[in-house]
Amino acid sequence: MSADPPRHRHALELLRKAFRPEAAEGERVTYQLVLTGDAPGQLWVDVRDGRLDTGEGVRAAPDVTFHIESGDFLGVLEGRVNPDLLFMEDRLRVEGELSLALKLRKLFRAPA
Repeated sequence: MSADPPRHRHALELLRKAFRPEAAEGERVTYQLVLTGDAPGQLWVDVRDGRLDTGEGVRAAPDVTFHIESGDFLGVLEGRVNPDLLFMEDRLRVEGELSLALKLRKLFRAPA
């Protein structure tokens, strides 16, 4: 069970609003998010042929797993934090194929 479900639901809602189905046609990728800090938990994002499914918990065999502090993750979703800087500062760790991780920029609109 997640430690802060309302905050996690907010994050998933921001992801759903930013999703670009037209950019996801033909894509098949599963992302796992391991959140630490003041709202620890795990979220998953599943992109399949232009459709998005999200949820809390663990997905079996994700293509990419991100490890990030929950406040940093919300900051990225809200456009307050640069994910490239987080990665360079080792505050965002990526497991799996980096090219699939970078596809997030194509699959989701940048925050306004």
